[in-house]
Amino acid sequence: MPQALSSDSPLANLSQTIHATLLSPPRQFLLVTTVTEERDYIATLSLFSVIPNPLSPKPDIDVECHDHAYERADLVRVWTEDIELFEGNMCRRKEDIADAIREGLLHVDCGPRRAVDLSKMKKLQLHFLVKPEPMVFDLVEAELTDHAAALLRATYTLSSAPKASSSKDNGSELRDLRAQLSQKDDEIAVLNSRLASMKATVVRATASDNKKVHQSPQKAKPPANASKLQPNQKRRKAVEDEFAGSSDEEED
Repeated sequence: MPQALSSDSPLANLSQTIHATLLSPPRQFLLVTTVTEERDYIATLSLFSVIPNPLSPKPDIDVECHDHAYERADLVRVWTEDIELFEGNMCRRKEDIADAIREGLLHVDCGPRRAVDLSKMKKLQLHFLVKPEPMVFDLVEAELTDHAAALLRATYTLSSAPKASSSKDNGSELRDLRAQLSQKDDEIAVLNSRLASMKATVVRATASDNKKVHQSPQKAKPPANASKLQPNQKRRKAVEDEFAGSSDEEED
């Protein structure tokens, strides 16, 4: 059996799930790419799909029955295409195709109708949504036994991929983040309250100072040679001086 290359080609041993949500009912496909040592210049595109068997009976009890095992089994179909890696445009765009597979930029075209019977599909199109324009390949029906090894390798690769954290862990992290945000919001509210209080204090102090300045204007300083006596004192002194002068005249 041909051995698949591990890393010599950008299209070796890639796999990606494709969700065909436009079909009725929606279907799933698994794309697997293979490059062998014997034909390192060719990449094989294998598109797998599991088709529920409408004729399979639904037993009332969970008992294996060899007579009906095949009837109950779902169908697995595969469509394939070999592409020349070093021929014309492919020599330059194989990296783009590999990136499209990794990023899931893929589309399966089963024809103009939404409701299709994949068990009877002899040919379909696989679109790689790359720039400047998509690349389209025609895949034709093939024997599953000829591509079972590629399917198994993809299964092993997907099963050994790092698992995402569980929804329970994500929920706990989300609650922690919300609690931290709530705490920060409380701290910000306290700081804003203190800032508003300080601003109000400054405004009141400034208004009070301005009021004192307007209510208590400074008196003009008297001239240096001006008398320090009050008006009443001045009149009293003038009278006293007048009487004193009269007394002096009588004595003379």
